[in-house]
Amino acid sequence: MRERLPIHPTAFRGALSPLNVAAYLTWSVLAWSAVHAFVRDGRAFDAQVLLGAAGSLAVLALFVWRDRCSATGAARGVRQQRLIVAQIPCALLACWGLRDGLQPILLVLVAAQLAAVQGPRAIVAWLLPANLVLAVILATRYGWRADVAISMASMAGFQAFAALCAGYAAAAERARDAALQAQAQLQAAQVLLAEGARGDERLRLSRELHDVAGHKLTALKLHLALAVRHHADDATLRLCRQLADELLQEVRAVVGTLRRDEGIDLRSAIAALALPLAGAGPRIELRLDEQVHVADLQRAQTLLRCAQEGLTNALRHSGARRVRISLRAAAGGLELCVEDDGRGPGDAAPGHGLTGMRERLAALGGRLDFGPAVSGGTLLRVQVPPP
Repeated sequence: MRERLPIHPTAFRGALSPLNVAAYLTWSVLAWSAVHAFVRDGRAFDAQVLLGAAGSLAVLALFVWRDRCSATGAARGVRQQRLIVAQIPCALLACWGLRDGLQPILLVLVAAQLAAVQGPRAIVAWLLPANLVLAVILATRYGWRADVAISMASMAGFQAFAALCAGYAAAAERARDAALQAQAQLQAAQVLLAEGARGDERLRLSRELHDVAGHKLTALKLHLALAVRHHADDATLRLCRQLADELLQEVRAVVGTLRRDEGIDLRSAIAALALPLAGAGPRIELRLDEQVHVADLQRAQTLLRCAQEGLTNALRHSGARRVRISLRAAAGGLELCVEDDGRGPGDAAPGHGLTGMRERLAALGGRLDFGPAVSGGTLLRVQVPPP
């Protein structure tokens, strides 16, 4: 079974995210405005101007670096915060050197980025001193006038508006991802329980047919055989004996079929786990062997939780564009792999989720391997021996 789940048009990451596109456009307009102002006024590019241009370029470079930050987990969050904070002095340098009146908008971009990774107190703690320095720069250039105070109040309002919008957008995205993951887990659990219930029902039916119908048919066959012995010329008795014999064989065949089909179809549960998350980011590709059936519910639950952990890691930390989940029979047991094309695990230590999976697999005699994939992303491989 190979299934490709569709990508939602808004699920772009990286350079094409709305925040990044708006930031690149804003920086381009500010750079064009600064160049146009100097060409229009015929001013020379002195050391102050060159320092201001360097500050503006540094803001752009730090912004791109933040977007392409290769760390994962908590390390990624800390590095992103540092790269955002580092943009503040660069933006102030651009405001001091370029002197076109529009460079303070760079602090609005910084406020929006901070709101995506920090709380309100941290935003105020970083932006308040930055705005005080900006006020000094403007007052030194234009004097302590009322229009400077008005400009500062306007800039503070723009920063607050950008921070609120970005903060609410980030919170909504986190809530959406959490809701999608909860929905996926619930649907997968429902499918797995239904598969377990069907397996239990098949086993119960096979036992009932064998113990009740098989026993009574065997007794009927013996009595018919005895009756045929005493009435050998009775065609009706011979026909009844033949029909009882055929019916007993058919019941045994049905019992054998039910027992051969005993097991849990894990493919449906994994597909149910992946489907609600298809619009949340990367493309999810399923390669699930149709011949794979799990013998018991405990093994099926463990494998499903491993698939869930690998998929969650890919969505939260890797920045992947594609995630592949494969399930196949290997060396008499089962092998589950979750591979993405993201940043790779790097030096990140395994979290509680992977530790819990290793413990559950150890109870079944299985193993879990987590590390870099050949493609450069992350590979989670789970191997479970037969029961």
